[in-house]
Amino acid sequence: MANNRNSDGTFKKGMSGNTGGNIHKKTRAWNELGDFFTKAGAERAMDIMMASEDVDFMKYYDNLLEYFQPKLARSENVNKNENKIEGVTVQIIDTKK
Repeated sequence: MANNRNSDGTFKKGMSGNTGGNIHKKTRAWNELGDFFTKAGAERAMDIMMASEDVDFMKYYDNLLEYFQPKLARSENVNKNENKIEGVTVQIIDTKK
């Protein structure tokens, strides 16, 4: 690491002092949690879902599906052509009458 420092002990320009390959303990813990969710946790969730009644299965399935494929309304809609939609009218209908 001495090669990365100036004579006064400060880091040379472009050198952060972080050696390659060092992973912070929080990053390591986060990665381990992700591994659990995608391996053991997913297998257990599938076992529970497969053993459940049809109505409960659909509730679980619908809740988990949103994490796999988010609903369009919850994702950012980027219009690359920057075309604007004109002439859209929203009408509120009172159903309590």
